[in-house]
Amino acid sequence: MLKKIALIITFTLTLHTVVVAQNGGLVERLTNSYEQTQDLAIAYHLARITFALEQYSETVKWLSVLQKSDWKMGIDAPDFTAKHLTSDTSVLSEIQTLVKALNATRIPQSDTGMVSHAMRIDDPMLVPENIAYDSEKGVLYAGSLVEPRIVRVHMNNASMNDDMPLADNVNWGVIYGMKYHDERRELWVLHNRRDGALLRGALTVLNDDGQAVKTYKTSGEQPVELNDLCFTRENVYITDSTASKIYKGSVNSDVLALFYADTDINYPNGIACDEGTDTIFVSDSRGVSTLKKENPVNHQRLISAKGVSFGGIDGLYLSNETLVGVQNYLGILKVLTLDISEAPKTSDVKAFDVDRPEFRVPTTGFVHKGCLYYIANSSLDAIGQDGSIDPDAEQPKPAKVIALNIAPGGSQCLM
Repeated sequence: MLKKIALIITFTLTLHTVVVAQNGGLVERLTNSYEQTQDLAIAYHLARITFALEQYSETVKWLSVLQKSDWKMGIDAPDFTAKHLTSDTSVLSEIQTLVKALNATRIPQSDTGMVSHAMRIDDPMLVPENIAYDSEKGVLYAGSLVEPRIVRVHMNNASMNDDMPLADNVNWGVIYGMKYHDERRELWVLHNRRDGALLRGALTVLNDDGQAVKTYKTSGEQPVELNDLCFTRENVYITDSTASKIYKGSVNSDVLALFYADTDINYPNGIACDEGTDTIFVSDSRGVSTLKKENPVNHQRLISAKGVSFGGIDGLYLSNETLVGVQNYLGILKVLTLDISEAPKTSDVKAFDVDRPEFRVPTTGFVHKGCLYYIANSSLDAIGQDGSIDPDAEQPKPAKVIALNIAPGGSQCLM
């Protein structure tokens, strides 16, 4: 199973028992980790995992830990909906009471954001995980997580929408993170292919015609699952989620080298580069960590207020001194913004688009002129263990891109 999909299934949806059971000792490992760190993100994951395993008394225990610790991130209620009948209805009732109580005390929805409207990508079988934007031409790119395919959406002329011709000399697999490099006029694409039971990741740079400018080589061990990327003026930084590594490459070369590795960063996912402060921000299952570009000796986790967690963020972006994240596998589904002007301290944490009705595994996007554009319903939950659309699952729907104003003062988002 693709690791990205496995994570979404495990941490966002129903936590299929068979998936969890294959990770022998997971509950014990996470329990030990919680005892060492008292990290509430771990307590949340334990509540969800034990529920999927039908260890309901343990679920009550971990939800109670969250309640006593003033948990502010809410609960994704579908994670705690029983799939099978049980004779112990009282414990299920207790769980639902705790879920409602924890959602009643979550961080409130901010009323300062403004949604212009949602744009639909009229291709239900695309199943996009990421989008990128060419602001000069007004072209949005959406990549597929089920086949080697990138769709071009022309914002000003929908009749021109088409599939981008992809270089046939590249072993594509499926498409993960993408970024459009405005200065170089290039689309930078992370893609992962199957190699037996493993994934093999690569970074390919495309021109506007879909021709491969270059595919990066790797010095040392080949990346396993390249997930997301960010740029500085001179370099590109990339998360390898399965291997818990960060890679770095010069934008003027074609070689990736290991930048940082630490298993404490569990499934590094989103990544954002801050040129002004020489800082890289990386999200994982527990929170967001910072690394210094020139001296990445140790990572430092962002500090949050009591009951607030930055774990489970997929897309991660910078807008001036505000960090923006799509939090899709910890707590109720939402977009977070936080002031990182005094990082690692954080302040002014706000929640937007909390539990929107369109949400179906919201994922990633981009920031443009004070607005966040992100995929609200990726339909990743329709992908089966073999990487294709599962005929027994709810079938994919056309993806919607939400425009959310995150800038002070409120500017009109395009679309």
